[in-house]
Amino acid sequence: MLSGIISFAQQNKIDCLIFLARLYTIFASFLFVVPLYGAESIQVFYQRALVSNGLSCALRLHQRMPVVALNRDFFSRVILEDSAHYLLYTLIFVSTSSPVTLVAIPIFLLALFNISFFIQRNAGSQLSLAALNSLVLKVTSNSQSILRFIALNEVLLFPALVMMIFSGRGSLLTPFIYYRFLTFRYCSQRNPYSRIVFQQLRIGSEQLANDPRCPQFIRTLIYRAIQTLCQWAPPFVPSPQQN
Repeated sequence: MLSGIISFAQQNKIDCLIFLARLYTIFASFLFVVPLYGAESIQVFYQRALVSNGLSCALRLHQRMPVVALNRDFFSRVILEDSAHYLLYTLIFVSTSSPVTLVAIPIFLLALFNISFFIQRNAGSQLSLAALNSLVLKVTSNSQSILRFIALNEVLLFPALVMMIFSGRGSLLTPFIYYRFLTFRYCSQRNPYSRIVFQQLRIGSEQLANDPRCPQFIRTLIYRAIQTLCQWAPPFVPSPQQN
């Protein structure tokens, strides 16, 4: 079995590096949330989780687009890649002074999600640990729920960043850059869950506003918020080259 793992690693170097980076993202995210090494380690593991996430995204982006060209067409194709979106996500938060749990949740779940599918695809029935096999099966069988929860977390992070400005914990620039990240996720060619979450939030908000018990000023506020968000939403154009 060991010789098979070594042979696979030699033939799939970048995939294995991505796997290790994602594994470390899970480890660092866990130690950020559960500070076993003391409160002083929170900032350290927060940044390490983001850096390892950025590394896995950069390697994945390199796999998707190995040839770099400094032209408009290349960059227009780069921004369609999910790995480029989460590389931007890392760059937004890696230098922030205040660790935010909502920031760590998406990268932890994405790492767990991708690792589970990697193990299932490349190990399959060769898994000898029943507990690991059970975890992988549980994650892969609940993939839609996980991706929907990640998208919801990313949407809710935006108002949290705005509120952090008023509490003195955030930068005025961060929400503007993060808004660009959300537009990229909304237009993602492979992952429709940001669009699904926005649609579900709109439906839920309209149902609340149409409730006869809803005060008029709240109803007006809800419809104005929906109108503003619809104006901010970028047009989604499906790519004919999805793969």
